[in-house]
Amino acid sequence: MRVPLTFHDLKILLRSAHPIVVGTSASRSFRDALLTAAGDLGRSLMTWSPSTGLVSEPHARVVDRTGDAITLLRRLRTISAPSIVHVRGLSAGGDEAALVRSLRDLAAHFAGAGSSLVIGNEDGAVASSVMSSAVPVTWRPAPSEDLGAAVDACLGVFAAARHLEAPVDRAAIVAALDGATVNQARQAVAAVAWAEGRLTGHSVPRLVEWRARLVAGGTPIELFPAEDNRFELGGFGRFKAWMARARASLGPGAPGLGRGAPGNLLIAGVEGCGKSLAVRVLARECRVPLVRVNVARLEGRVGAERRRLEDGFRLSTALAPSVLWVDGLERLGPGGASSSGLRTLLGWMKARPAQVLMAATTADLWALPDEVLADGVFDDRFYVDLPDAAERDAILRIHLMRRRQPVETIDLSRAVDASGGCAGRELEQAIVAAVHRTAFRSRELDTDAVLHEFRQAIPLSANRGEHLDRLREMARGRFVPTR
Repeated sequence: MRVPLTFHDLKILLRSAHPIVVGTSASRSFRDALLTAAGDLGRSLMTWSPSTGLVSEPHARVVDRTGDAITLLRRLRTISAPSIVHVRGLSAGGDEAALVRSLRDLAAHFAGAGSSLVIGNEDGAVASSVMSSAVPVTWRPAPSEDLGAAVDACLGVFAAARHLEAPVDRAAIVAALDGATVNQARQAVAAVAWAEGRLTGHSVPRLVEWRARLVAGGTPIELFPAEDNRFELGGFGRFKAWMARARASLGPGAPGLGRGAPGNLLIAGVEGCGKSLAVRVLARECRVPLVRVNVARLEGRVGAERRRLEDGFRLSTALAPSVLWVDGLERLGPGGASSSGLRTLLGWMKARPAQVLMAATTADLWALPDEVLADGVFDDRFYVDLPDAAERDAILRIHLMRRRQPVETIDLSRAVDASGGCAGRELEQAIVAAVHRTAFRSRELDTDAVLHEFRQAIPLSANRGEHLDRLREMARGRFVPTR
């Protein structure tokens, strides 16, 4: 019994503390998914086979010519930067014990370095002794119906804003996006529709170009239609009450964000505890499109911050009512108000259209200049902390149900106790790993499988306890807790 691996869950595993993943696909779409995930996670991707040696992607630069698996694993222990290494044709060469020892040594190093080894097992030749310490997965490209739903949701957003001419060649569009992730399909359609105002058979070459661009490097501007936004939020009681006010002001038929209504929102706090999720759910609850500006994608581009921010302003205004999400605010203004990107954002916030709600997220309050934290810049400021017991229960239920696992077979009280100090992302990582491990062994998910993942993990609170204490102290009195 195998559970198909989605792109979302692939990223969850690569981001987690599981340094070895064994995959069963040799398809180009799996390699593209790994390259996209590496870009999203800020990691490099390297591939290896006995015939090619170790190659840096996407430019196919040879890093190491060794074709011997055990030599490769030994040399990979010198990598310190977070990386993803995809190996195919891994063979012990008659010394399985040496291979297993090398893999265990590399796993210990990669766990500390934030790296992952993805082993191809297309022919089922990977030894069971290796599989016992890995998370086995079966890759599944996004089915055409999922791609079609993402295309339809994007087309609906632009049609509602009267920014799309008929006719639309839907079948040609979906066919051109075969093998893409759902989000790549979404963003390619959004980019071409926004630039050209039409989508026909003649748009296919541009869609293919955009898909290749997204695989290689992503895009700073992303669109998430409300109809295609299925995220759920566990806990966050005070923030959900605030969302009700935002929905009354911004939702369909609402008057807009006038005096006294939510307008400019800042969400800060612990990494992996739901800041991004809160913004996605906010847009979904208001039933409006979400435009994301990923500030991390702007770095290193001269003048790009200001231009790309302005692109985000124009798109969110054209699709209004909408939510504009500035993700990674701390990266925007290392020079304070002198930064052109930060200056551009603060100026736009003062003149923000009434039908656009601006939400910014940050995990690093110390990096924010005083101008950003001054009174009156943001109408509302929320702080996200590690989930308490009740929130962990809710989060675990959400991730079990999302993966169609029977909640009643899991002793959630034991799982909640075992996951104390875990971030929300770590709770999801545990569920994803447990689901794939048990599926590979043709077993049903049970409490022991979930507890096994928590026993292996070192929670964020243990790794960065002092940092979290300083973050809470800085937020006290300045931010409203989300719960």
